Amino acid sequence: IEEDKPGPRTVAWPGWRGPRRDGAAHDPGLLTAWPGKGPGRLWQAEGGAGFSCFGVGGGKVYTLVKQGQEEVVLCLDADTGKERWRHAYDPGSSFQYEGPRSMPTLDGDHLYVLGSAGLLLCLAPANGAVLWQHDLRKEFNVSAPSWGFAQSPLVEGDLVFVQPRGPNGKSVAAFKTD
Repeated sequence: IEEDKPGPRTVAWPGWRGPRRDGAAHDPGLLTAWPGKGPGRLWQAEGGAGFSCFGVGGGKVYTLVKQGQEEVVLCLDADTGKERWRHAYDPGSSFQYEGPRSMPTLDGDHLYVLGSAGLLLCLAPANGAVLWQHDLRKEFNVSAPSWGFAQSPLVEGDLVFVQPRGPNGKSVAAFKTD
């Protein structure tokens, strides 16, 4: 929960299934009943094709989309929806379903993103600068599924886990977070 910021209060949701990885928001300040017409819209933003969820933290919202031939990591302001930064890259492949499917994972000063073609990026959440990257297809000699890689990086301690899905013990990989 980010109560020290002015404007609407946001609940931190840093990765898949939330801060406790249980799929539940444990904020005591959340509404237990919505108004008859539902909650009001705070903002709306343009995105693109894809099936990514949103990572939330530090007053920012992170997601992945496909725009044209590029996949784009978008960072939006949590209060206004205005774009803070973007990091675009060419996935080099297209898949059965258009656009990326994984959710960015926010862990302190690192944002981990896995694109549909298996590019694992570690970005600086403040500005989108690339801190490091790994191409799972090349490093593990695997091909992407017909729908593309559809998983979210998992951070545990100083390791970030992904699933290259390869044979001979290459189904799970861990990289140092920094």
